[in-house]
Amino acid sequence: MASASIAMAQTNGGSEKDQREPVKKTLLELFELSKSGRYPESARFFIYRGTDEKRRDLDVYNFNDPEERRDIEEVAGEIKGMIWLSDSYEFSEYLEKVQTGRRVYIWRLIFKGGASQATITFAFLKIKDRYAIFDIDGQSGYTRDLIKGMENL
Repeated sequence: MASASIAMAQTNGGSEKDQREPVKKTLLELFELSKSGRYPESARFFIYRGTDEKRRDLDVYNFNDPEERRDIEEVAGEIKGMIWLSDSYEFSEYLEKVQTGRRVYIWRLIFKGGASQATITFAFLKIKDRYAIFDIDGQSGYTRDLIKGMENL
């Protein structure tokens, strides 16, 4: 099972207080829920990306909805796999940036297992007074450019 360590983190942009620690705490809580298979509780950590335009990017997933449950089980299961397949992980880079009028909070982690390692980026938005994952590893075009920008920090 993976253990966590912290490396140097950097912040870019904005006058809002640096939120690296609260965002990190949120991600660690999600990791614990995912590792233990507590997917219903993990739904609140993911920003809704479904077909309901009134909720899209403004709400979190509802685990009681069968379609949304499938999405959460898939993503939380992938996170569980990342953690279990890794010997350790480290928080390596942090970035805050305003994108299309919304502040995005990004943590890049390095998952290490044996002789290999994988870098995974988690992007959050603040919604309903808490941080929730909007994107993992630049799968959304919304954060892809921000993540590429981390290479230049």
